[in-house]
Amino acid sequence: MAGDWIKVETVTPDKPEVWLIAEKLELSPDEVLGKLIRIWVWADQQTYNGDAGSVTRALLDRVTGCVGFADALLEAGWLRSESHGLVFPFDRHNGKSAKRRSLTKKRTEAWRDAPSVTRASPEKRREEKSKNTPPTPSKKKKAGVVDLPDIPAELDSPEFKVIWSEWQRHRTEKRQTLTPTAVRRQLKELAKMGADRAVAAIGHSITQGWTGIFEPGVQAAAQSGESAIDRHIRELESQTQEHQDE
Repeated sequence: MAGDWIKVETVTPDKPEVWLIAEKLELSPDEVLGKLIRIWVWADQQTYNGDAGSVTRALLDRVTGCVGFADALLEAGWLRSESHGLVFPFDRHNGKSAKRRSLTKKRTEAWRDAPSVTRASPEKRREEKSKNTPPTPSKKKKAGVVDLPDIPAELDSPEFKVIWSEWQRHRTEKRQTLTPTAVRRQLKELAKMGADRAVAAIGHSITQGWTGIFEPGVQAAAQSGESAIDRHIRELESQTQEHQDE
């Protein structure tokens, strides 16, 4: 199996930023490129998405063996100084950091090894079933039966599919299985948050043992274990059931 890697563009050696750092530190562009790769590899292994909040410029200088290298990176725009600390712009140079890839790998393995999940993904099974099963006459659905919706395009990522599977299993274990209406409305609200925030919110809620979805940092509203979104969904489902009973 190949080890972790970082992305370096083929044009990087000739970028103006490399020549700016070389001139500032009185180094050759090739020396600068080597130190850049050294510091990017270190940041990829030691940070999550490039966020180096507790790291100092002096430490980065020691990593590269060059005094003033961190200041040169800041001047070139390849290192940012924010209120909580230093940040590497990984969206320009790297894919997901090693730590994030490791977390994703563990979640994917857990999803694959779960007793109720086969090695083939749900999408693959549906595709194979549609190819091998002849069409059957349509039947009238029972009252209250709704097809489960597909994951929205905004959330269509391996990380979200894994955490969403964990969330459904978590709700089942809590004896509060999600209804099709709840699934549809939760996915709609999560899509507004985007995949990264949605993954963080669901993972946080599972860790806390909640049955509602709350983003990290939200405590007071979560004490009841039911978010405003879930409460609204439950009320709508109750109204729907009353109409059906009539």
